Amino acid sequence: MVVFQWQRVLEDEHFRSRRALAVALIPGVQCGLPGAEVLVTIGGMKGGRGEQGGCDKVGSCGCAVLQNGHAVWHCLPEVPQAMRRHDASLALCDLGLFYFGGARNRMFYNDLHVVSVDVQKGCTFTEVACANVVPAPRSNTAFISQGGTLWLFGGCDLARHKMYSDLWRFDGSWAQIVTSAPPPARSGHQAAWVKNTFFVIGGWDGIGMLGDIWSLEEGVWSQVEGRISPRACFGLGALGTNLLIFGGLDDKYRNDGLCTGSCVQLSPLSLLDSLDGTVTVTIEVGQLPPKRAFLGSSVCAGTSLLIGFGADGPASDGTHYGDVYLCRPITWSVPTHALFPFAARKRVFFWLLIRHRLQLLPSHLWILPLQWMDATDWDRGAARGAAAETCEERPMELFPATEDEQHQDDSGHFCHASALLLWSYLRPCISTITHAATCATGHASWHA
Repeated sequence: MVVFQWQRVLEDEHFRSRRALAVALIPGVQCGLPGAEVLVTIGGMKGGRGEQGGCDKVGSCGCAVLQNGHAVWHCLPEVPQAMRRHDASLALCDLGLFYFGGARNRMFYNDLHVVSVDVQKGCTFTEVACANVVPAPRSNTAFISQGGTLWLFGGCDLARHKMYSDLWRFDGSWAQIVTSAPPPARSGHQAAWVKNTFFVIGGWDGIGMLGDIWSLEEGVWSQVEGRISPRACFGLGALGTNLLIFGGLDDKYRNDGLCTGSCVQLSPLSLLDSLDGTVTVTIEVGQLPPKRAFLGSSVCAGTSLLIGFGADGPASDGTHYGDVYLCRPITWSVPTHALFPFAARKRVFFWLLIRHRLQLLPSHLWILPLQWMDATDWDRGAARGAAAETCEERPMELFPATEDEQHQDDSGHFCHASALLLWSYLRPCISTITHAATCATGHASWHA
């Protein structure tokens, strides 16, 4: 079981609370803020107790500047009225930051805009002139990047009672990618690239929630064996080869947009291993966010899931959120190895001695108590409490590797690895001899 720790980096404030907004995390250097990351928010719908929510409520644009585990909010000038939409998409690629589609007053859009962000002056939009071959108008689509290209899958146009399962690529112009046997049409789903594989997860097909997982590789779709709890309008982050899944609407959501009771997914944070398709439930500690749907999500610094905003359901008079959280792993395991700093990964690599150590370790020790290694880049006082008592692992926070550590001589580690390799073969023998000697002397305890 992997332990993840939540940290609230931006307090909940009513004036910025929104649902169904478009979000993207961009490098601070693009806004004149080197060393930071900037979470840009555009559009969405405002709500609150006793209020009628809508796209034209104050707060259609803002950004949170994230640095050193903290965030500072900037209210930006309102965007043009035509850009105040809900369930639009925002994605960053090598070509720039792009804003696509969405809906407003039952009108659905398929226009594409390049967005320039200034933390003082706000956002400016430049429409991309496209040829006749463009995606149909839609909202709630999956719109993500890979290098210098943007990829779009699915979405809906409820005004025309349309659900889509088409795949599009944008690299300066739109092109539809024709594939055989695509996943069923859906909206409110999520997608991610993991290396050269495109994943589509969950969503709503117009009748009920979906929990299926699909992968596209070399133009061929295949359904992954694992499944998540059925949901739509949830948060997703690709951390290495793992996909973290949070919140969303559950299958109590009805076709008319209403809920029978609470319709927010209450299951814990889930982890999908893209290599084998397994889905596991994690242990969560720290400042846990309230469960929600219609949220924004991204990946911060490549190692943390970021979620923020959203609401506790589709109703405009429900609870809306204006907070931001980060979530990161604090125990080592095989799936989370790539998420840790360089120095810690190197120590774990030699300690495990690749497959020899994995074969010798019982499965319940695959999450290692890393204090055995005397690794100086771990904070040994983190995440104690109930979660630590429910599992045998000891979660620990980590410090980033310094530049000196990344360039230090590895000879000492290889010597240490050789010694551990010898110990890996000798320990079973020593344990057996010690146990036999202990039993012979009448002691019941195990001393190995």
